[in-house]
Amino acid sequence: MSKLFNPALILVSLIFLVSCTGSTSGESGGGCTKDTDCKGERICVEGECVETGDSDGDASDGDLSDGDPPDGDEADGDASDGDQADGDQADGDDPDGDAPDGDASDGDASDGDLPDGDPADGDASDGDLDAEEEEEEYIPTCESHDCPGIKMCDPTIDQCTTNPLYICLEDEYNQECGSQLLFATAKFGRCAPVPCAIDEDCRYIEACDEPLSTDSLTFVCTQDDICRRGGGSTDNGVGAPCEWNDDCSTNYCVAAMLGSEEIPNGYCTTDDEGVCEFAEGGHMVDMSEGGDPRCFAACDDDSACRPEDGIHCFDPNNLVTWGCLTEEQMAQFWGGVKICLPDVVITRYRSVKECAR
Repeated sequence: MSKLFNPALILVSLIFLVSCTGSTSGESGGGCTKDTDCKGERICVEGECVETGDSDGDASDGDLSDGDPPDGDEADGDASDGDQADGDQADGDDPDGDAPDGDASDGDASDGDLPDGDPADGDASDGDLDAEEEEEEYIPTCESHDCPGIKMCDPTIDQCTTNPLYICLEDEYNQECGSQLLFATAKFGRCAPVPCAIDEDCRYIEACDEPLSTDSLTFVCTQDDICRRGGGSTDNGVGAPCEWNDDCSTNYCVAAMLGSEEIPNGYCTTDDEGVCEFAEGGHMVDMSEGGDPRCFAACDDDSACRPEDGIHCFDPNNLVTWGCLTEEQMAQFWGGVKICLPDVVITRYRSVKECAR
């Protein structure tokens, strides 16, 4: 028994066993201290024998293990510092639908950016002009000299107007001109003729009449293309019936001529040749043969006169036929123009002239 359980023998046996176990472990992949402890091309890594360039799920320095990213790279679904993971927002980048400071997200404007359709302060939106630029670009198109008749441009509407403030002279009236031919208008001046082409061009002259005047408001264009007041025997112009001077546009009413009998309902006339021929369309006749010419209404037939008052269209050539005048005298004093002449006047004339017939 003492031989089988010799303590010294047992200790030596244990030491040998441990030594053998370490050597086996190094060859099989464990318990190595240096590469030569491993078989083949295996090397010793952290006390274990491993194949060169391979590992059991762990990475050597500088290599990647399966499924794990190195520092600074992006793993599936996870973001390392400074990188953006799928669906996650890294610091300084945009999350879905939100904009960082200074950038514009869809439909939203960041500070300093313009939202769709809205102008920035000091800028003009589409279709609008800056008020100051619009005022500078405004160019009026109306010119008074292009306006018809006595119309003038109204700068507030940039159009021709009949407003008395623009077409009439301030505190001056047509009646001050003392003629049915001359008017006081802003366009043509004080007591100046108003040119015309048609009667329409003479409209609105009455706007420059004295407000309390009872003068005719009829203005027509003469054959000489000048506006005149009145329109012959059909109104209160030359040849019209009258009782007072104010009844005539010529401001002159006569009840008789050459000492004749009274003219039925009077006769409007004038001794102003300019008013007679240009303003009234009449004709001057000097029946006194050198002393007192008067204006008579010109005519072609009785329809232009007042036959109901014994005033007919008279042909002065009858005076030659009757032996009252020679042809030269008739042309000189009567002018050879037919006129509306009261019967009582021609009767008196023939008596004074002691005509042969």
